[in-house]
Amino acid sequence: SSSSSSSSSSSSSSSSSSGSSSTASSTAGSIIIMVRTVAFLSLAVCGQAFMAGVRRPAAARMSVPARSADVSLADTPGPAAGPADRSWDLLSGLPMERRDVLGGVISGCFGLVVAACASVEEADAVEMPLLQRGGGRAGSKIRRIASILDDLQRDIFDEDWTFLGTYPTELRSYVPIFTKYTDSAFPSENPIDTQTRFALRYEVGRFFGAVERLKRAVDQRDIPEVEGAFAQISVSFDRYLKAGNLYEQYDPIVSTEKFYEGITDKQLVFIPPTIESPKTRDLVLLISGPDKGKTGTLIGIEQSDPAKKKGIVKLDSLATGVKEIKVMPMALIAKRYAK
Repeated sequence: SSSSSSSSSSSSSSSSSSGSSSTASSTAGSIIIMVRTVAFLSLAVCGQAFMAGVRRPAAARMSVPARSADVSLADTPGPAAGPADRSWDLLSGLPMERRDVLGGVISGCFGLVVAACASVEEADAVEMPLLQRGGGRAGSKIRRIASILDDLQRDIFDEDWTFLGTYPTELRSYVPIFTKYTDSAFPSENPIDTQTRFALRYEVGRFFGAVERLKRAVDQRDIPEVEGAFAQISVSFDRYLKAGNLYEQYDPIVSTEKFYEGITDKQLVFIPPTIESPKTRDLVLLISGPDKGKTGTLIGIEQSDPAKKKGIVKLDSLATGVKEIKVMPMALIAKRYAK
């Protein structure tokens, strides 16, 4: 019952996401068309009003009393009066026929500029569509790596060297798939796609660098080094999924701390880190922060700064469809009592 409910929730969430994406795209297109239409109408109205004012007889224009701070137009010398059908423009001193032509040219050019701006906005909207979650066939194949890493973790803990020797070759076979997804999902040269491709390629480089490290460690039968390589592979893979929008669903709960308000640490079942610090392979509980109360397995410890050690935790929850990786200070991670 729980799994079917989760499945229906996931499907409704997915359809809602796609629906909202299409609605947003449609709304953006409507706004662009509306802006362009209003701009053209404004130009037409302003142009007619301006030209109507210009065509008024000179006497009517000059009879308007000037404010004390203004220069009186009646006192301003102007060109000699011409025939009635060739009134003079007070603004430029040009005959009306020539002024009409210039006004039309200026209005037409400005209209073209507005249309060009609207076309650029439409082109940008086309170039940067909202990326749908899933990633197509390439995305589906990349997500399969999650199950491979689950098997790899089990074989590391069992120290089964026969199986461990097969993983480097299997993981290296995904190089062209990573490349295909990176280049096809973010193909344009706009800043967002460019930066995303850079981030994805960086994580792919770290991923396959760790795969080579895994191969060397397996050849040398070095378990601590194997564990370190596995942790690095897991972190890079998780970051690639997040940067590439490949999580099929996201945990709607931003922070779990609110669920533990009024509950003391004594009511939670764990060994305080001050008594016993968790080690790699330990089952752990996150005791503080936005992920408080979540459980997982400590798959590695970052030793780059001994004063600020960070633990790499693989969560048990499948709320995101894939077991998420969290890197956090060791002070937030506590060992669970063995079942």
